[in-house]
Amino acid sequence: MFKLLRTNIVRTLTDWKFWMGSAAVCVMLLAAVVKLDINGDSITMIDMIIDKSKMDDDINYNSLEMLAGKDSLWLMMFVPVLTAFAFVPVLNEDLKHRFTRYVMPHVSKKNYFSASYLSAVICGGIMLIIGSLLAELVICLSFPGIQSFSVQDQAGYYEMLEYTAPAWYCKAVKTGSIAAVLLVNAVRYFAYGALAVIPALLISSLSINIYFVISLPFLLCHLWERFIVYLAMNGSKAYITLVNIGYYRLGSTIYQDLDIKGLIRCNVGVFLFSYLVYMLINLGKADTCES
Repeated sequence: MFKLLRTNIVRTLTDWKFWMGSAAVCVMLLAAVVKLDINGDSITMIDMIIDKSKMDDDINYNSLEMLAGKDSLWLMMFVPVLTAFAFVPVLNEDLKHRFTRYVMPHVSKKNYFSASYLSAVICGGIMLIIGSLLAELVICLSFPGIQSFSVQDQAGYYEMLEYTAPAWYCKAVKTGSIAAVLLVNAVRYFAYGALAVIPALLISSLSINIYFVISLPFLLCHLWERFIVYLAMNGSKAYITLVNIGYYRLGSTIYQDLDIKGLIRCNVGVFLFSYLVYMLINLGKADTCES
């Protein structure tokens, strides 16, 4: 199984669609809205990079602050499509060309589909890590560091962080530890991408139509997000539980006070449940070679 897993990952990482998806992730992260101007128009990171005057020499727009991540609605909307577009075409190509009939004599059905599932979620996570690293490189090169501001500005900024940010982040900022922020972002985006590919992966078990496989998860995830917003606006108690399920909160900033244990518990449950469903669908087929 591990040889097949490695083969699937290599095939995906050498596919141009994977790298186009990573580039798109980078652009969408940089397209996150940072603030509104006096006319109420949105100003994104890209706008600030192009026109440095929009930073207003404000310490709140330092490189570490930008690395902490701003909510990217574009990424939240299109991540199911990007992650699916990276891996699902490779999987569907195997099914369409009956690649399984050449593999099955050497590996069991369980190992084959386990490798397909794991390689999909791993590559989905890697795509977002690469995209986020590209965005972080642009941010570090484009936005000023905290040390470039006055001592007075730094003192005021540190005091603000004590009330608005987690303790670990305050410590990272005061020590200038970019590595800590990058590590947290890497873990967060890997989980984000791994979860985002699951809807398309499950649908690919039922259909080899690539347009259907890619478009339906986009619609389903959008409906799920609207459902979460509806519950929140109506003060439903179910919101507290359901908001942790899926990748909805994983796309939020590291500033937010998340229920980490609840988040891990819910999303590990999503991984295990989706794996079980994926295996039941594929192992239950009468003839895998004719899927």
